Amino acid sequence: MHKDMNTPLSHQIERFVMGWSNSRRIGPVKLNQRQEGLLCSFSQPIGSTKRSHEMFIWDWASFSPEKLISEMGSKLHFVSVFDANEAAKQKLASVGYQHLTNEKLMRLDLTRLQSVNDQSVNHSSDIEIAVQPAQIDWFNQQRQQNIIQHEQFKADQVQVYFIRKENVLASWARAIQVGQTVIIDDVQTHPEFRRQGLSKQIMRLIFRDAQQNACDQVLLAASELGQRLYSHLGFEVLSEIQVFSKSEPRNH
Repeated sequence: MHKDMNTPLSHQIERFVMGWSNSRRIGPVKLNQRQEGLLCSFSQPIGSTKRSHEMFIWDWASFSPEKLISEMGSKLHFVSVFDANEAAKQKLASVGYQHLTNEKLMRLDLTRLQSVNDQSVNHSSDIEIAVQPAQIDWFNQQRQQNIIQHEQFKADQVQVYFIRKENVLASWARAIQVGQTVIIDDVQTHPEFRRQGLSKQIMRLIFRDAQQNACDQVLLAASELGQRLYSHLGFEVLSEIQVFSKSEPRNH
């Protein structure tokens, strides 16, 4: 597994979480730095499985699941553990956490990537970057929920790249800059438009824009489905991510 020798993994995770939380938030988000990791608390629930809290853990030895459970009470929350060993998985299962999915934190070194020019993204005319309220509203309507908030654009925090075909949202991704790092989130393609290279077109345009903004790396969390595409584009694995959920039954 590749490690960026110049930057501690915890720092890379912090950058990723800062970008990811800004991408996912509907209202304000609070980031609580702890020895074991970073707790994200959202003012409004996020995700298809609605939750207001997600803990990102890179120092398992400093983490107490029981303490977090006590703090969360009956609130549904996620725990994402980086490079979890078998003992960590068993411990979480023993206190009632359910394993949801496996992902990989992946990194692209833009300093080693050949400069992406306009010719290599010659399909970029098909790609829109949502900057106008009408574009944002259309995107949210297509997603059937308010994924993107207008204030995020006013603060220049999130860039949404998308392709529309036949007035359908065909492919999309979000990019968030944190210092000289770009975090890419929510890379998806409509089932009817898959296997046309649309995600690759969007990704390469994001790389070009990142290079033009003097960024030196890109980070993202890859599902098993997306890992092949990202590896083909030059991403390398920084860490394995195990995602768990926990909620206590309410008394009626």
